[in-house]
Amino acid sequence: MDFAVDTGATYTLIDINSLANIGYKKSDSIGTSRTVTASKSEIVYEFKIDNIMALGLIRRNFKVFSRALPFGLGIDGLLGLNFFRNQELIIDFKMSEIRINL
Repeated sequence: MDFAVDTGATYTLIDINSLANIGYKKSDSIGTSRTVTASKSEIVYEFKIDNIMALGLIRRNFKVFSRALPFGLGIDGLLGLNFFRNQELIIDFKMSEIRINL
């Protein structure tokens, strides 16, 4: 899966169709929540996924939100602040790098 880093997002969000592609159905959700984006408020599904790995970091039994992302974004989701909790996230624009100091 391809993700974008979103330091403005409290939780990680994965496209509902991308979750379906790895075996999660809407009926597997643990609930719903109302979330606010830059343009609107909407309902999202909550899931506990087995694991997610990005930038060398693995999270297990990890809570994510899910909804359909707009077509054509070219990503499967957004890595929110909950993914980076208790880590040092470095966004180096000069070097065009994003990394986590493990």
